[in-house]
Amino acid sequence: MRIEVWADVLSPETRSAKEQLEAALAGRDGVEVVWRPHPSDDTDAQRLVHLAYADGGPALQGAVVAEVLAARYDEGEDITDPDVLARVSDEAGFAQGAAMLGTEAGRRGVDEQRLRGRVIGVKVVPTFTQADRMLEGADPDELSAFLDADEERAVPEETQRLRHAEALLGRRDPLGALRLIEPLLRDHPGHPDVVQLAARAYFKSAQLNKALVLAEAMVEVNPADFFARRLLGRTLERLGRSDEARAHLRLVDKVVEE
Repeated sequence: MRIEVWADVLSPETRSAKEQLEAALAGRDGVEVVWRPHPSDDTDAQRLVHLAYADGGPALQGAVVAEVLAARYDEGEDITDPDVLARVSDEAGFAQGAAMLGTEAGRRGVDEQRLRGRVIGVKVVPTFTQADRMLEGADPDELSAFLDADEERAVPEETQRLRHAEALLGRRDPLGALRLIEPLLRDHPGHPDVVQLAARAYFKSAQLNKALVLAEAMVEVNPADFFARRLLGRTLERLGRSDEARAHLRLVDKVVEE
């Protein structure tokens, strides 16, 4: 079972949540804990936590979280200070973390996780999730019941990205949708669901030339895809290519009339 903990390492509730979770996990086997950034949390400390997971998995990430919280609440240090984060990282066994914070490493990953948090409705610090199950707050009894409940099977990451990107597009956040779907577009450039969603997001974010390339590709693969043909026509229309646009939109209108 994998539990994701959505939290802000600057928040005192996070330390309490960590203690409650450790108590609830005592004697349990097979539970993996992954710390995720709260949608409102965008700090270098949180980026360090994310980088630790990417570099060394849950064990290293857990050690970094413990050192960050100890520095803030036991030692009263400023965990926005790069020197403090460098020491914390080193003491957690993540010596390369300080150098990584001096680059752009992890920024995109943190942004993507914060977008995920927004989509699934994370608001409270902390929030625990397991697949589609969610628990807000760290009440000991509720947390134990959450861990005792039957595990839900998590959907594949690619499917999750598509779902979350679609949700962001529905919330009029096409740029957020693109952040989630562009890795899929890179890795699966011919997948029809990926191409369609990316084309719509490019169109809605006024990246019309990119939308045009994908819409043309969709029509070429399936000339009878009238959703793609309509998108192509509307994109050409917004690009000022009215004659070309009409040719595609008339085909769509003709099918609708029939």
